[in-house]
Amino acid sequence: MFLTSIHFLSEFQEEIKSRLLGVLRKIIPLSVNYEYEGLILRIVNHSEILSKSDLIELGNFITQELDLFSIEEFSLLESIIIDTKKDLNVEGFWRAKFSKNKNNPKETTGVYAWIFLNAAYLTTLKDFKTTLAHEYGHHWTILYFIKNHGFQLEQRLSDQYYQLRGLNNKDYAPDYTKGWLRCDREIIAEDYRVISAYSPHNQEHRMASDSGIELTFPNEEIKLYIKGLKQQQ
Repeated sequence: MFLTSIHFLSEFQEEIKSRLLGVLRKIIPLSVNYEYEGLILRIVNHSEILSKSDLIELGNFITQELDLFSIEEFSLLESIIIDTKKDLNVEGFWRAKFSKNKNNPKETTGVYAWIFLNAAYLTTLKDFKTTLAHEYGHHWTILYFIKNHGFQLEQRLSDQYYQLRGLNNKDYAPDYTKGWLRCDREIIAEDYRVISAYSPHNQEHRMASDSGIELTFPNEEIKLYIKGLKQQQ
């Protein structure tokens, strides 16, 4: 009984410390200015998990471990924000604001992009890296199409990608009207993750492994297509 009481007290103290740390991080987040080739990526952690060295490791993961990393896209990523949002049913997301040429609204003149990682669902550094690879896949692919093809966010991805991936206009969409699994942006972001990241962060393509979706794991043709985008930048 005495040992059980000590164990309970220890768990209670750890829970109190975790809650206090969580409150502190809301007020004063842990942050680092990750520097790479003169560029600064701000990584801000409002959650009670991940240390300063972990935040640096997330920056290293992008610049040193993603095979299709591009310095141009990296320069357009302003920040990574980590927080605990139980009300958001997502592990992470990518967001961007675009400034347009007043004389030519289809021309993008500036980008402010950031990635959010949700500590309500991601609990280990491995989890954070795997989700970061997917979200950076959004950043890398969408900005490619915008910069090189005058791509608009409401457009479908290229006809070539649709053909190679076996997608059709009836069952797949450029948004979430057909669901997350049938959004072309999510599919290409997952393709990027499993093609660009190394094990164990390149496992289980979520669309290809879902029993209700007839989508194959990215084959060599898809890999060559996505890798070819890097050569065109």
